[in-house]
Amino acid sequence: MMKEQVIICIGAVIISFFSISCRKADDRFSVSGYFDQQTQDSLLVNIVTYIGKKPRLADYQTRHNTDHRNFYIQQAKQFRFQYYHVSDDSVHYYYLIRPARSTRGNLRGAGGKFKTRDHIEIYDLVELFITPVLGEEELFAKGEVLFMEMIRSGNPDKYISDKNYIEWPDERLRYDRTRNEWRYDVNDE
Repeated sequence: MMKEQVIICIGAVIISFFSISCRKADDRFSVSGYFDQQTQDSLLVNIVTYIGKKPRLADYQTRHNTDHRNFYIQQAKQFRFQYYHVSDDSVHYYYLIRPARSTRGNLRGAGGKFKTRDHIEIYDLVELFITPVLGEEELFAKGEVLFMEMIRSGNPDKYISDKNYIEWPDERLRYDRTRNEWRYDVNDE
């Protein structure tokens, strides 16, 4: 009887330890592990300024003007951080769930990387991939695979040709690092 109680106690301790370990691993890729809520909100707006829809009459050179900030604040309400990591060399990697304009659904994933100065002032942002329009659970699962590859190797190139994971870039549409937008007229470097 005493032996069974000891085994049960040991089992409970192992399960508790495993649960805590798994939660810490998941938290490792949460933006909340890096920033408080106010900073997260500001950072998301800063990212959306790069990757979101531009205000009417704005172009790639004027999209960052402060008079457009409220436009991006409103747009950012449709985006959310799913995975986030800052590497040892201070590269910030993100995977966001974002709105999609498609008859197939209204959500897709977007992953990329950037650097910061002055805490969350973004520079050198590169959007590395856009997923196809998918259901939420599939966006989480495929996004995790792409995100882990991105932080492991710096890019998701291993999955570029798999249209189940990455819709863009493809053979026609590429990311223009100067304009910070997806374009059909970008030549490979």
